[in-house]
Amino acid sequence: QKRNMDSDAMNMFSSPAKKLRQSGTQASAQSPLVEMTAAEIHKKESLNTERHSFVGYLLDVPDDDRTVKVYNKREKTEEGVSVLTCLFADVTAPIHLDLWREAVQTFRNTVSQNSQETKLLLFKITDFTIRSMSSKNKTCYPTCKKMVATEKTKCEFLTSCSLPSVNPRGNLALDRSLMLSDFGNLRKTLPFVANIRGVVATTEPESESQSGVPMQSFKMHDHRGQYLHCMTFGRHAENENIVVGNDIAIFFGTAQAGLNDNAGLFWLYDDAHIIRLEKGCEV
Repeated sequence: QKRNMDSDAMNMFSSPAKKLRQSGTQASAQSPLVEMTAAEIHKKESLNTERHSFVGYLLDVPDDDRTVKVYNKREKTEEGVSVLTCLFADVTAPIHLDLWREAVQTFRNTVSQNSQETKLLLFKITDFTIRSMSSKNKTCYPTCKKMVATEKTKCEFLTSCSLPSVNPRGNLALDRSLMLSDFGNLRKTLPFVANIRGVVATTEPESESQSGVPMQSFKMHDHRGQYLHCMTFGRHAENENIVVGNDIAIFFGTAQAGLNDNAGLFWLYDDAHIIRLEKGCEV
């Protein structure tokens, strides 16, 4: 005899619909994008709680990718993964973007297709994550962040943008709280990354490393008269802003111990950025 299912039997096949993520968890694709300046990204405390959007100019793309060893859980082996760290900036600060795997070549293709010799490229970057620039082996002072691309990240080339964050004549300006103006605060365990501000006191002629990379030595002093010995390595040699009497900001410089008992130096590699704040300062 055919029997009808009672209410208890029907519960066996009851399955609730998916619920929306609660606030405080990683954002869903339906969440609105939150526009952020570079300075706001650097200062953001809580991470991964919303979708982010950033618009900025591309300042540097390394010629070569770097390879990072990662553990492949599926294969249970280590593998080398291509990573590209590019330098962007809006009027509030410079900032780095890390691209991984296939996104590296995709971004290089976009840059190549739109490159013009005399014009900076403008990009809108969306759905990236925010990570600290500090690592277990190298701390960043003051604390700064970077953008890290995911599978959902989009890097869109823009021909124009009305945001004040990319308009030098707008009401936004470089966030000077992101820089250390007292070199006494650099007495930290080496190596470390730092953003600093000071006046160029002396400069030396350009030289070359043993491998032919351009280099330039110069010294800066802070407002208390404390000196810092700096060395450019690569594209910043003979930088037009490294002029005696210029008050400059250096972002993402690397302090490293010297070799063979030599004094440590503050290095400016290609991923660093120099901004002239004032000129004609007292040395």
